[in-house]
Amino acid sequence: MDVDRPKKRVFSFLEQMARETNVSKGKARLELARKLNERTRHLQKRRKQRERIRKMAKDLETTEAQIQLVEEDIQRLESVVEEGTDGEDQ
Repeated sequence: MDVDRPKKRVFSFLEQMARETNVSKGKARLELARKLNERTRHLQKRRKQRERIRKMAKDLETTEAQIQLVEEDIQRLESVVEEGTDGEDQ
């Protein structure tokens, strides 16, 4: 199986289209290259956005876990303080 086959098909299509529309083959290839580069940039931007979102979600989970630990510590301290003050009142 020829790996280059889809690319050759695209370029042969461009050559045919160029013949029918009086556009040079080079200009058609240049336009295709521009579109492919634009698509590649768009896909890279989307990938970076997904990575940023994953990182933010991970940071959020870490922050939520830290908040939970602090809340548990506060509850323990409050219970210790209540036990200490209950003993003094009697």
